[in-house]
Amino acid sequence: MLNKKDSLKIKNHDGENAALYSRAILTDCTPGNMAALLFAIIFSCIAFSFAFASEVINVEKLADAIYKAENSVKYPYGIKSLRYENRTDKNLTKEQWARKICINTIRNNLKRFAKQDKYKDFISFLGSRYCPTTIKSEYCLNKNWVYNVTKFYN
Repeated sequence: MLNKKDSLKIKNHDGENAALYSRAILTDCTPGNMAALLFAIIFSCIAFSFAFASEVINVEKLADAIYKAENSVKYPYGIKSLRYENRTDKNLTKEQWARKICINTIRNNLKRFAKQDKYKDFISFLGSRYCPTTIKSEYCLNKNWVYNVTKFYN
């Protein structure tokens, strides 16, 4: 049966503790513990996927790499939809605001990347959304984006 110590481990939001918890349940696997076992296994997988995705990508460093690859004063970080006069925080410069948008884009796409299986690396996935090569008028500009961002990131 589960004791209080075992039930606290699952609340740590730690994939390793959740895995230990599921092994402890296996030794006392009764029909009543099956739901707890299933929860522990699912929680372990989710905790590991979030931990892996957030550790591999340094968001600030990737934003710096995008800034260098875009190399534009008019469109910092390559953000063309930026309407500086409509910004919500009036204390931010145009470059600071563009960086904030870029970082939000990276974070949102990290979540999307974890749910897909087409792309093997995150920068290629981000490039398909941030700077797509499917737009024929911008193909010449966008085709080197993944290579350049990867070069500046590493």
